[in-house]
Amino acid sequence: MITAVIQHKKDTLVVELPRANTDLQIKLLSIGVRTLPQNIKLFGGEDAEIDVQLASNSRVGQHLCRLFNTENSLGDVNTTAYLVQTADEGIKTDLEHDIYYDQYGTAAELINDIKDRTLALGPVKMSLYFPLTGNIDEGDGNPFTVGDSFLYDYRYDINDLIEEYQDRDVESILEYFDGDAGAKAKLVSAQWSTEIVDGTLYGKVDLRLREELTEDELTSVKDWITGQNSDGAFECLEDHPIDSEDGKLSISLWHGGNDYFVSTRDELDEYIAQQNEPKIGGM
Repeated sequence: MITAVIQHKKDTLVVELPRANTDLQIKLLSIGVRTLPQNIKLFGGEDAEIDVQLASNSRVGQHLCRLFNTENSLGDVNTTAYLVQTADEGIKTDLEHDIYYDQYGTAAELINDIKDRTLALGPVKMSLYFPLTGNIDEGDGNPFTVGDSFLYDYRYDINDLIEEYQDRDVESILEYFDGDAGAKAKLVSAQWSTEIVDGTLYGKVDLRLREELTEDELTSVKDWITGQNSDGAFECLEDHPIDSEDGKLSISLWHGGNDYFVSTRDELDEYIAQQNEPKIGGM
């Protein structure tokens, strides 16, 4: 869709976008560029260490190139091209029409419109919840697990971290869904975040669906979320700790205990109620 011509010192890289972030980074390394795509500004000119110019052989791609300026990054181009190229067939024709007739002033405006149009395809909303685990490293190489109150205190940092690394992924996480075919056909979007429920911070996935899931489809989606969390979704959050007063706080979306779950809100409320029930023989 878009050709990026990247000049670094005396080396030139010509790369077609969109492509996976990891693949793009490998391409950049081939000409000695270690900077992340989201930190490489466009149209740097002759004096810039890294210069990026854009071109396209397609009509839509040519109009897409007009949306970018020196405030945008190579990562912005890659993300925008990906969203346009992989747009749902239900919106793609109208979307390409609007791009061709320059209905957008900026790439950000286009991205927001794609997201809004996509969400409109999924009128059914559902949220699924799972426990979070936090570990503190005080610098001695012996990390320890922190409690729910500690995670609560850093709830904004944790949520921002999850959103940041989810947004860095060019490919939609739904591309990794390998479960029930019926569930896959109904899924429109899946957004990871957090939510406080009864004073505890939980991980959350907000789903937009074309229609309600069956029980079997719901089970398949829960299994997929568990798999994503256990595989270290979003570039392994554990490798990107948060600075806290007590040391480096690493967040995990999964743990191997028997008490791990992915649940609906009703199921979560029932679980919390059971946890709060007085124990037999207790005061």
